[in-house]
Amino acid sequence: MRKIYSEAAESGRVRRTTLLPYSVLSALLLSSGPVWSQEAEESPEQETAAVAPAKESAPAAPPDAGAELSGLVGQAGGLTSDEAAREAAAYSQEAKVAEADQKSASAQQSRTIFNYAPKVTLTASYTRQSIPPQMNIFGGNSLVGTTASGAPLAEEDLFAIDGASFNFNPIANQYYLNAGVVIPISDYLLNMTQSLEGVRAAKKTAQLNEKAARVSAAANARLAYYDWVRSKLAQGEADKSLHRAREQYKLLQEFHAAGRIARADVLRQDAYVANSELNVRRAATTEAIARQNLHMMMNGGQGKTPNWRIGEDILREQSGDLVQAGDLERYHQEAVQNRLEIESLDTTVYALRKQKSVEKTRAYPRVEGFGNLTYANPNPRFFPQQDEWNASWDVGIRAVWTLNDIGAASADANVTNAEVARVKAQRQQLQDALRTEVLSAHQGMQEAQLARESSERGVAAAEAAYEDRKKLFEGGRATAFDVLDAETTLVTARLNLVQAYVALRMARVRFDHALGRDVSDVVKAPKSAD
Repeated sequence: MRKIYSEAAESGRVRRTTLLPYSVLSALLLSSGPVWSQEAEESPEQETAAVAPAKESAPAAPPDAGAELSGLVGQAGGLTSDEAAREAAAYSQEAKVAEADQKSASAQQSRTIFNYAPKVTLTASYTRQSIPPQMNIFGGNSLVGTTASGAPLAEEDLFAIDGASFNFNPIANQYYLNAGVVIPISDYLLNMTQSLEGVRAAKKTAQLNEKAARVSAAANARLAYYDWVRSKLAQGEADKSLHRAREQYKLLQEFHAAGRIARADVLRQDAYVANSELNVRRAATTEAIARQNLHMMMNGGQGKTPNWRIGEDILREQSGDLVQAGDLERYHQEAVQNRLEIESLDTTVYALRKQKSVEKTRAYPRVEGFGNLTYANPNPRFFPQQDEWNASWDVGIRAVWTLNDIGAASADANVTNAEVARVKAQRQQLQDALRTEVLSAHQGMQEAQLARESSERGVAAAEAAYEDRKKLFEGGRATAFDVLDAETTLVTARLNLVQAYVALRMARVRFDHALGRDVSDVVKAPKSAD
């Protein structure tokens, strides 16, 4: 066996700086003689004696990478993507902005209802008037009257009327109480229904925008969760790699002390340890950033600290992962039907059209019914004026046509028409963008499926290759470096399989969000308190 290693080193097929696992290095230590020295031709008996210990100490099968990582995922009480999505949906600040718009729309709806209610006015006034000089219609002279029906008149038919009876005494204090009502008859007939439907549509738009914001926040939180899971698993692998590198560095130091390897090999391994330590630091930094990003999405980094353990078993295959390659158009239609953004723009167009109908009616004459109840001292309806309280009333109907409103109503309708065209263009733009988003998510889903299948086949191939190399090594027809390469390939393949499952879950999140399938779960999530 020593001859095999010496010849391999001479021919350049084996690098002396290759890192060996502890099991392989231990097997080499059991063989006699320097491992890296050039050996003379050995007899078959000597070669058999050298191989025998190696057979007894052949490296055992490496631990299952998936089994090792399974202890890090699916932990009881750990954080799951559903929990992250639920908290992010409740915390979403964009949703809170839309929620404020919804409250504004509700207030606008109430205001519209009050605008069409009969307008009731109550008026109370007191007026102090200046007192003019006393007035008399006949200048203070007396009048002569008669009861006779014809002429000539006799003296006994005449009588005198005192002119002072026709004096007007002005009243300085004026008191006035009035209750009036105006009923917008033409508004009831022409635009009340249109206005109410328009404000209801505006309120629904605000509600849809709020829900859409929460759905987007939940989807982004799920992606951030899986990014954190990936970085946390990578951090665990970096820690294991550093541990193995340090163990190998100790073994190489022992080899160097025994004169079996050169000092340069020890220095190279020391540099490898330093690089592994840097990788651990980088992995820890990446995990901390991903964790903080997820924490900010969930509660702004200020609320309850999540249990930073992976509570979701990402190694378990989800149901419904397969997508059909030929159903792209059907997926696009599903997205157009389900996405809240599309529905929000549709309700906005509906609200604007109702607003346009209301604006056009402003060019027509306005018909109103009115009524007044007056209680005044003195009441102007009574003659002559007296210093006493009297009541009076009046009712009627009137038509008012402000000609300037014709041009203003036409201009407002044109502005609304332009707004409708703008929103419809936005809807078409969003629909086109959805086609691209669905295509990208669909292709990403298929690619993730193929990556998972490829990783599964890669694990199967790596396991078979490792078993074959191990048997060849036990029979003396392969080197420990062949076994090490096969072991490294197997571990890498298993880790790639885990990464493929993470990538598949992220692709599923994007696919479900593109098609609007993630709406129903999020809109039922409880909202955070103000």
